[in-house]
Order: sequence, then C-alpha cells, then structure tokens
Amino acid sequence: MQGTLAVVSQSGESLSFFDLASGERTAHLPNLHAEPHELCFDAKRNLLYVSHAYRHGHFWVHGEYGHEISVIDGATKTCVDTIDTFPALGPHGLVLDESRDTLYVSVEELEKGKVGGLIEIDRQTRTITQKISSESKPHWFVMTPDGRKAYTCNKTQPFISIIDLHHTGGGSFVGKIPVPSCEEPGISPDGKRAYFPTPGTTMGPAPANASIQVIDTATDKIIGSFPTGLGPQSVYVTALNTIMVGKYSFDAATSAPGAGRLALYEAGTHALLGEVAVEKGPLTIRAAADGKTAFVANIFSGTVTVVDLVSMTVVRTLEVDLTPDPAKNNHLGAHGMALIP
Repeated sequence: MQGTLAVVSQSGESLSFFDLASGERTAHLPNLHAEPHELCFDAKRNLLYVSHAYRHGHFWVHGEYGHEISVIDGATKTCVDTIDTFPALGPHGLVLDESRDTLYVSVEELEKGKVGGLIEIDRQTRTITQKISSESKPHWFVMTPDGRKAYTCNKTQPFISIIDLHHTGGGSFVGKIPVPSCEEPGISPDGKRAYFPTPGTTMGPAPANASIQVIDTATDKIIGSFPTGLGPQSVYVTALNTIMVGKYSFDAATSAPGAGRLALYEAGTHALLGEVAVEKGPLTIRAAADGKTAFVANIFSGTVTVVDLVSMTVVRTLEVDLTPDPAKNNHLGAHGMALIP
C-alpha cells in the first residue's frame, strides 16, 4: 500500500507520519499546541489541519478550552500557520467542503458560556466566514457529500442536531433527532445514510442498549438500528459501503480500559461480516481509499492497529506514543488520523 498515515498524539502534543508500505515512522513533529485532537488532509494544498480542543484532558474532564487549528505543511512536515477560532472554543471535528473550498469545524462553545455549533473557515484566507449554532455542545459531526447538511454528535444531550448548511441567509439549525446520547458518527459514501453510535461512552460495562442508529438523510428520521454488544465508540463507512465500528471496554470494578474490537457490518442487512481484537480505546477509525484496509487509533495504548478488512486480521501495529507523560493525568497517545496519498 502506498501513501502516508499521519497520526496525532494528544497528550504527547505531536504529529507522526508513517509509510504505509513499510509501517516505518518517516517524520515526527513535536511541540504542537496543547492538546491536538482531530486531523484532516487538504489534498488541494497538501496541508493538514489539526484541532486543539482543550489544554489538557478529554471531553469529560479537561482544562481550559483551546481555540486553535494548526496548519501543517505536508511536504516539509512543519507548522506554517495557526487559525485562531476565538471567541469560539473547543474546536474538535473537522470536515472539508470541496465545493466551497471551506473547512467546517465543530466547536463546543460559540462564545464562552454559550451553546456550540459549527464554524466555517475559508481555506484560502484562513478566516472564519460563518458561525452556526447547533443548540448543543457538539463534539463530532458528519456532513453529506454535497455539503448541504450536517449532523452533530452531542455527547451530553438526548438528540442529534440537524444543520442546513445551505439555508437562505446562511447555515441554520433546523431540527433534532432523538437519541439517548451518542459518539463519533459516520456517513455513507452517497450521503443517504448517517450512522450514530449510542448511547455515549460509559466508563464501565457496555450498556444493554448499545447500538448504531441509522438515519435517512432525506427525511432526517431514524429508520433502523443494530446492536453492537460492546459499547460503540466510533463509526466509519468505507468506500465499499461497509460499516466499521470501533468498540470499547472498561473493567467493571476499576474502570480501567480494556482491549477494544473493530467490527465490520454489511450496509443493507447490518449483518456482522467480521470482528477483530485491537488495543485499548479504539477512538478514531479510518479506511484506505479502496475500502480494504482499516486504521484504528487506540488512544489509551498509544498505537494504531492496521487491519485487513478482507480477512479481518491485524496486519501490523504502529507505535505512536507509548510513554505516558508524568505531568499529564491521562495517557492519550493516539487520536486524530489522516491518510495522505
């Protein structure tokens, strides 16, 4: 396999680059803003965007909000700019809109003490062009491929926010889809279905109702669901329209993270096609362009598990950041990922 995988270490405040053919680390960029979370690749400019949600910690327990998007040159592997999202705080999810040449970012607060939503950034000028409330505190989101609609994951609220990005006069919150709470969603390549893991993460045994909710993006209604057994943390839909689900586990007595699983489901019937063990805390999951290889960032282990989705076997494990920083309360060693052709 050709290309490069870029991976952030959240608590290590760094960005690593791995050659996909050999699995070797080819570059390492330390001393990023505290703390990097998600990552996306702008192929048009050969740039990477890195969101910095909090100065330290995670959604449930964290320090001051961050308000930066780092801009990384894909050729030189250096930070060439920083986009300040202030007064919007807690930038996290990142999605490119190629039709408008913009970057959408989910922010937990549009202003200090206010609800969050999405901000739109012009990728040419690197300026904020639009702020859209989601009537919530969003963490992740998905966007339909035509750039017309977005759905936000609200980890602490019993609904998914629906955002009309092409609303007359600017993007607008247009409705709610009831769910108990949720985690990182995925969307089908054609944009017709969105998949939300529910309920939100629990630091203990998997909830009895752990499932993926299936949303018809034409009607904004839940049209089905399927159980996951272990708690579902994240969803990614491959180019082959198969549904990857990262599943977490925690020790019931100590709440210590245990080994996770990567499962693959058929889109039409939601039948389980296969499942494989990964390491602790499968948070971010991505797939190669051909839909045949998966990459699982195990945040508590500080590794990325590379999985052959045809045979559902582990190909290799990439070591991103294995060493806890004694100054940090949590070791969060591998989070956002982006594939660079």
